[in-house]
Amino acid sequence: MKNYLNSILLLERNPVLDLFRALAILMVVEVHFFSHYSIAPFSYILDQGALGVDIFFVLSGFLVGRSPIKQLLSGGKQKFKTFYIKRFFKIIPSFYFAIIFSFILYNYILPLPIKNFDANELVYYFTFTQNYSGSNVLFHAWSLCVEEHFYLLLPFSLFIVSLITNKKPKAILYVLITIAISGYLFRYIGVQLNMETYAGTHNRIDALALGVLLAYLDIIKHPFINQGNKNSSKSIRIIAFGILLFILGLVLGAVKINYNDTITIIEVFYHGLIPLSVFIVLSQILHRKIKLPTWIKLSSYFSYNWYLWHYILVYCFLHYFPDSKIIFIPYVLFTFVIGVLTTYFIEEPF
Repeated sequence: MKNYLNSILLLERNPVLDLFRALAILMVVEVHFFSHYSIAPFSYILDQGALGVDIFFVLSGFLVGRSPIKQLLSGGKQKFKTFYIKRFFKIIPSFYFAIIFSFILYNYILPLPIKNFDANELVYYFTFTQNYSGSNVLFHAWSLCVEEHFYLLLPFSLFIVSLITNKKPKAILYVLITIAISGYLFRYIGVQLNMETYAGTHNRIDALALGVLLAYLDIIKHPFINQGNKNSSKSIRIIAFGILLFILGLVLGAVKINYNDTITIIEVFYHGLIPLSVFIVLSQILHRKIKLPTWIKLSSYFSYNWYLWHYILVYCFLHYFPDSKIIFIPYVLFTFVIGVLTTYFIEEPF
C-alpha cells in the first residue's frame, strides 16, 4: 500500500485542480458531519461546506469535457463508445458497491433508528434518478446523479453543437455560454412554479457548463485564460472580481438561512454565483505551478470514493457517539481510509 500511495504522488496532475478538488471534498465531509450540531456562532460558516459540490461540478465539467471538445475541434469522429466505457467503469462499480453495502449495513449489520433504508428505494440509486425522486437515505447521491446525467448527455450535446455551429469557434463559445445561462433560467422557472431548485440536473447545468466552457477556452488558448505561471495586474483584477462574486454568494446564503420564505433572487443566483466565481478564478490560475502537501494530493486523488463513503458512515459515528464533536477527526480518517481501499480494490481494477 505504501508503494501504491507513492506511485499516486508521482503522477503528473494539475496542482491547481487538485487543490480545488481537495478543498471541495473537505468542505463536503465537514458539512455532513457538523450539520447535525448547533455550534453558534460558527454554524453558518460550517454550513457553507455544501458549496464544495458547486466546486466539484465545475471541475467535472472541465476534466470530463476536455476529451470530447478536443475531438470536436480536431474534426475527428466523436468516440461515444470509448467515452461511455471509461465513465462507466470509473463511476458505476464503486457506486453500486457502496449502495449495496450501505443497504446491508443499515438494515442488517448496524440497524440505525435514524436511517430507514427500504428496498424499494434502491431503484432510485441504481437508475441515478434519486435527485428527482426525493429519496434522501443517501442524500449525497443527488450530486452523483447530476454528474451521471451530464456524462450521458455531454457527447451528444457537443455533437449537436458541432452541427449547429459548423464548428466555428465563436459560435461554439456562444452556445456554451447560452447553456451556462440556462441554469439560471431553469431555477427562475422552478421558483415561479414552486418547484425544487436544488438537486435537479437542469438546476445545476450552469456549473457543469462553466467547466466545459473553461476547458474549451483553455484548449483554444483564448486570451481570457491566463496561460502563464504568473498573474499580471489584469489577472489579479479578474481574480478579485471572482472572489467578490464568491463573497456575494455567501451573503445570499446568509440571507437564505435567515428567511424561511423563498426569495427568487437567492434561489436563482445563490448556486450560480459560486460556480461562476470558481470559473473566473480558475481561468487565471489554472496553469500556476504550485507545490502541494501530500495530504492535499491524496485527498484529491481519492475524493470520489471518499465522497461516496463519508455520508454513508457519518450516521454510524453520530449514532454511537451522539454528543462528541471530537470524533470528527477519527471520522475523517476512517472514511478516508475506506475511500482509499475502495479505490484500490474496486475502482482501479475495473
